[in-house]
Amino acid sequence: MKKLNVLLAAVLLGALSATTFISCSNGEDGKDGAGIVWKGSFATAPANPDYNWAYYNTTDKCSYLWDGSKWTVLAGSAPTEFSVSVVGSDTFTTKEVNFRSLDTNKKICNVGGTPVTFAFANDMPEVPYVLCTDAVIKDLTGRTYTVSAVTKDSKSVTVTNSVTSATLTLDLTRHTCTYSNYDAFFLTSKDASYVDVAYPLNDYIKIVDLHNTPGQSIALDWSTQDIGVVIYNNGNTCSLAIPLQFFNTVFGQNFVYNGSNIYYPNDLLQKATDANGYKALQDEYYSVGSKTETSQKFADYRYNDFCLNLDINYGLKSQHGIDKFPDFDTYFTVIGLKDKLKNTNPLTFAQAVRDVCEYYFGDGHSNYVKNSYLIGSTASISTELLSQNDKNYAINTTLYKTARNKGKETVTENGQARAKIPGYELSSDKKTIIVRFDSFKNNDSKREARINERTELRKSNDLILKDYVGVNESEYDTVSFISAINEIIRENTEIENVVLDLSCNGGGAVHTAAVVVAWMLGEVTFNMENPITGAKWSITYTADINMDGTYDGNTTPSTGITGDSIKDKNLFCLISPLSFSCGNTTPALLAASDRVTILGTKSGGGTAFVHHASAADGTLYRMSSKYVTGTSKNGATYDIDQGVEPHVRISKPANFYNVEKINTLVTSLN
Repeated sequence: MKKLNVLLAAVLLGALSATTFISCSNGEDGKDGAGIVWKGSFATAPANPDYNWAYYNTTDKCSYLWDGSKWTVLAGSAPTEFSVSVVGSDTFTTKEVNFRSLDTNKKICNVGGTPVTFAFANDMPEVPYVLCTDAVIKDLTGRTYTVSAVTKDSKSVTVTNSVTSATLTLDLTRHTCTYSNYDAFFLTSKDASYVDVAYPLNDYIKIVDLHNTPGQSIALDWSTQDIGVVIYNNGNTCSLAIPLQFFNTVFGQNFVYNGSNIYYPNDLLQKATDANGYKALQDEYYSVGSKTETSQKFADYRYNDFCLNLDINYGLKSQHGIDKFPDFDTYFTVIGLKDKLKNTNPLTFAQAVRDVCEYYFGDGHSNYVKNSYLIGSTASISTELLSQNDKNYAINTTLYKTARNKGKETVTENGQARAKIPGYELSSDKKTIIVRFDSFKNNDSKREARINERTELRKSNDLILKDYVGVNESEYDTVSFISAINEIIRENTEIENVVLDLSCNGGGAVHTAAVVVAWMLGEVTFNMENPITGAKWSITYTADINMDGTYDGNTTPSTGITGDSIKDKNLFCLISPLSFSCGNTTPALLAASDRVTILGTKSGGGTAFVHHASAADGTLYRMSSKYVTGTSKNGATYDIDQGVEPHVRISKPANFYNVEKINTLVTSLN
């Protein structure tokens, strides 16, 4: 990549291999587009070019297109050095901005009680600039950093993590920011894992082992796409000033600004049912009024920031062939989306973002999430583009859920009918229990609350399963559910076989997946890597499933319900193409243990953590991140994004939900 490169590399991208053919539209509907043939990255132009060949020149950092007679610029080249922009009150204005959220009584308040001072360019007032002092960065990130001295003559500024000593250096003359250790730059403890999948740790799960292997230094390059980093001189002192969205990108945050206040996207995604709570907050966010047009300067900035965010955060570049391009700017130019993404109409931009996430990525984790304040909450962003992944998922949803619902009682909830699917079923001989849930939910509550919820679940006897889609997270919690199931298994001593049915599980909280796997195996180890930096790390957890305050998952109790693990049982996991994200990661971890038999058909894949992001106009979207979970074998980490193959294949969906057939099968496998 050009934008994100490994330091000391001889070239920015050594892609000298396969040709990629991509259609580039010159017609609005895309039907009249000319075919661009992307050749890769080279130090000099390819010999004997044909019409519409394109390549990236690693010498002058520019992409070119052969028009039949000459090479023309496809994505502009960058000078090697820039003048440092020093601004003052003649072109920038400072003002205080509130951070709006809810207090404990669900009333709108200003976070921290006092506003934060931001700078604004007079010709682009939509973008707050963060004045990067030690105190401001700590307020915005919750982490302690030290910023090097800044003067009007500064050529670079270094930000140092006070705990890990990892640095971020912004070179203002070359327009790069370089991380000495990207993964350690965001830690609050030297002893922490690069990513703690069970954060925040509760009083029923703990870390028993972790190990980090650092990656290489990396640099994010904004030389071809000016992102507007400047030095702000107020006459007395100078500060590094970074646009809020770029601050989000380089410091791992996610804030949105609506022209008046700054908001946390998570607040804007909550179910808006309380007039005095999230609904009021969301109404306030959208109250500034929509617009049909922005300045071209702002549209260009929004596009540049969008590209840079994807450059550093999208983790599946190689799987999609995007790593063959030097950066997302070149990729969007080639596929014909650049003009739409740079359009001054915010609706056009929003539509293009949805197309990027849900069609061009089409990985299930990348989605358009919520509208910008510029287009309002009710604007519809539809798409005629549907990825093959989405098409297959829709077909399989009908197949498997129809098979599962057949013969089940129907109940009506919130005006919608659904099949009454039990959370567990016992075979007639009581030897096999099938445990099912459709999402990994985590209410983030402590042990006492989970004990109370377990008691309530046990009262219902059948532990009725809630549908995954559209159900409020608070309706029931998977950890409490598994704790209740653990009691049932301990009480029914005839049970020999436990089948975890994830055949309709679309994923959820990885924290909860850790608990479920620890319940089955006694402990669980996540092996992860950052494909951009090359860093790797592993982290092992155990869980207090019965909530008695002790961790005895590595022992097998002889009597009672004191055990935290069912590893003494014959263990199975049932999967289908609907088993996605944590519904894919969980069977992969179980299969890697060589102690659990996987049944069904290949799972739906999806293993990268979800990265939540926002564009400069407040458009919310998400993507498959650079943090990827895999399985470890002989010291190497293997990708599981393509899904898990079963040990024993079950082809007919109806047989997935026939308890007696499943019982016969698992008994024959023992």
